[in-house]
Amino acid sequence: MESVNLPQNGKQELKIEVKQVESPRLYVTESEYDPLFPRMTIILTERGEASTHLIWEMESRNSDNDFITSMLPGFKAVIRERAIIAMKNLKEILERK
Repeated sequence: MESVNLPQNGKQELKIEVKQVESPRLYVTESEYDPLFPRMTIILTERGEASTHLIWEMESRNSDNDFITSMLPGFKAVIRERAIIAMKNLKEILERK
């Protein structure tokens, strides 16, 4: 479960399900949160002894044009803000090790 504050609906509890794991390279999660139907994919690629390349994708599985034009931009703003904070936190954690 993850708590998020969404512009359209306020504070929400989202059930997140792990859909695919190929440790330590690939992690895919999804939620049935309507109308976003989010999917998160993380791909890690080792780059030398002390470096890892991270690809972090957030996407909506909702392909409805009305949703994409009217609601998705608001979700993107929230996710972008959370992603920036999460990446700073992850960077700090990894640099301590």
